[in-house]
Amino acid sequence: MKLTDLIEKIQQGKTEQFLITNSIDIEYDLIDIYAKEKLGIDSEIKFFNAEEIPNEGVINVDGIEYENVCPLNMLEDLVNDFIIQDSQIDTFELTNQVLSYLEKDA
Repeated sequence: MKLTDLIEKIQQGKTEQFLITNSIDIEYDLIDIYAKEKLGIDSEIKFFNAEEIPNEGVINVDGIEYENVCPLNMLEDLVNDFIIQDSQIDTFELTNQVLSYLEKDA
C-alpha cells in the first residue's frame, strides 16, 4: 500500500475501516508506519507493532530496509490538522504537506 492511499483513507475518516479491511491486527496506539527503502510521496508503507521492533529511524526486516514515518495516531492528527486549515485540500497536496512536516518538524 502507498502512503497516499493511507492518507486518503484518513482524509475520508475511514482509518478504522481501513485497518479492519486490511486485517491489521495491531492495537491502534502501537502502530508504527515505515516506508519501504525511502520515504517519499509514492512510498510503499508497512505497519509494525511498536512493541516488537527496535525504536530506530531505519530498520531491516527480512533483508528489506524500512524508514520510520511516524506512529499512525500522529499521522491521523497531522492529516486532520491540515484538513482544518484547508478543507478543500486534495490527497496529493495533503501528502506533500505531511511529508514536508515530517522532514522538517518531526
